[in-house]
Amino acid sequence: MEDSLINRTEAIVLVLILFVSMVVATYFGRRLRKRKGHELEELKGTMSTLLASLFGLFGFILAFTFGMSGNRYENIKNVLIEENNTIGTAILRADLFPDSVRNEIRGYFKEYLLARVAYYDHYFEKEKAEQAKRSGKQAMGKIWKLNAQQSRLPGMLIPCNSMVSAMNELIDTADKRDLLGQARVPDLLLYMLYFLSLTVSFIMGLTLPSLQRRAWLIVIAFITVACLIIYVILDFSRPMRGFVKADYGHRAIVETLESFDDDIK
Repeated sequence: MEDSLINRTEAIVLVLILFVSMVVATYFGRRLRKRKGHELEELKGTMSTLLASLFGLFGFILAFTFGMSGNRYENIKNVLIEENNTIGTAILRADLFPDSVRNEIRGYFKEYLLARVAYYDHYFEKEKAEQAKRSGKQAMGKIWKLNAQQSRLPGMLIPCNSMVSAMNELIDTADKRDLLGQARVPDLLLYMLYFLSLTVSFIMGLTLPSLQRRAWLIVIAFITVACLIIYVILDFSRPMRGFVKADYGHRAIVETLESFDDDIK
């Protein structure tokens, strides 16, 4: 599902690495200032201008990346809710069929729901997730085949057409969910954000006249805030496993499964 190094690594680990790297970059910037102090003094104005420009660029990249990850989180959340609503509609339309067919269709929908729950529960276990996805498609195929058989019977055209509409919508929603699950904030953008963070920290160390205790507190405060923002970006870009999970739809699917489970036993 997610193969890159960034996506395989937990967000908290990445942020801790970034925090330490920014502190080290600031320290080395300060060390260079001590060694080349007289030479760098002549470039003080230039470095201040450069630092201001880098801060502006850093803020822009942060805002851009935050917006991208926030949109991804929102899209995943919405499609999961849409999927649950579509499943609920399809299950209700099963009531248009005779009792024997209705119960069979609802049984297949139970298989589909169990597969969806397993898919979300094992989202980052590739083999189990793929098996759950196949089980869901098999359940959908059974419903489609049964609906096609019923459509040949007299008086069944309206309920069958109604079920076809619901099934098409459910298939489209499932495809949309899978595609959105594969989309993510580009790794290149995250790498750029990482190296820009180090550059800002290094130049900041160069431009600070001293790094006494108070100055270090300010530097650490800035680095901490920057790392927290980047952590939120990483968390939002992983809506299925982050601290803030887009699991409203998943919980709703579980509730849907529980709500009609007794009827088909």
